[in-house]
Amino acid sequence: MAGRLTQAELMTLVTSRVSRRVLDELIEFISAKDPHLWGAIKPRSFLVSTLLMVLYHDLYAVGFQKIVKRAKLEFRPSDKALIHNAGIIRHLLSKWADSVIQLGGINDWNRSVANVRIPKELEGTCLWIDSTDFPKQRYRGWSKKGVDFSPKLNRPGRRYLVLADGLGKVRAVFGGYSPKIFDGHALLILKRWFEEKLQGAGVIGDQHFDWGGKKLNNVKFFTPFKNPPNSSEEKKMANAFVLTKEQQKFNNKLSRLRARIETPFAWIKKRFATLSNPWAEHEDLMDPVVMFAMAVYTKSKREM
Repeated sequence: MAGRLTQAELMTLVTSRVSRRVLDELIEFISAKDPHLWGAIKPRSFLVSTLLMVLYHDLYAVGFQKIVKRAKLEFRPSDKALIHNAGIIRHLLSKWADSVIQLGGINDWNRSVANVRIPKELEGTCLWIDSTDFPKQRYRGWSKKGVDFSPKLNRPGRRYLVLADGLGKVRAVFGGYSPKIFDGHALLILKRWFEEKLQGAGVIGDQHFDWGGKKLNNVKFFTPFKNPPNSSEEKKMANAFVLTKEQQKFNNKLSRLRARIETPFAWIKKRFATLSNPWAEHEDLMDPVVMFAMAVYTKSKREM
């Protein structure tokens, strides 16, 4: 994208992907924290311009050095200062996300499905669960045996587990962690949290969350029946069975219900280019960006 980046241009680019209402809320939130940012000259526009540059980087995946080269502001930022300030800003954006993503309780979750047509077989469903992997840049020595290798992406990545309600609002985010940790293993690690925090809830997920339906107390998991293996040899080894018509119908109803809720992952990857492209910075810096993106998505659902 050619041209100089004035504050007005940055504002236009950012608000084409993040609503102006959210941006105004972010400016107020961060201003109240009075962060100690690097800068030899700090005009009144300094904090807002810095925030816009950081958001522009994460929304469009434009490098900090390129942003500094193209910036036409009331001050001249250095790429070193901008990178340092980005870490502080992202930390604050994550704090803002914590105020947006609220777990709530059973009454909140049940209200979220008031207008959702739920089949009798899935009655009690009020939360949806899924995980996603965001890609990381390949590095010297990476391999499929590495703890950060994602089979979903066929490259290094970082995994996040997400709970959403019937309106699509994100209620909880766990991660990032190794993509080698399967969804069932994640539930095992979080067993106490799920049993204490989600008492009375019905949670719908794919086959990967079958462990929750078998092992968790106080919370009910709805997952599809597993299809039998394809090859005759596999069938013999697994002593496989054929799904009944009732089980097939159940799987179809569950699949349609899961599909009804717009997943936040596609929405986020479409708007936050730095998450849809391989992450080039330290992986710990990905976590606050993912949390912030999830909160922006949740805000978008509330504004609808």
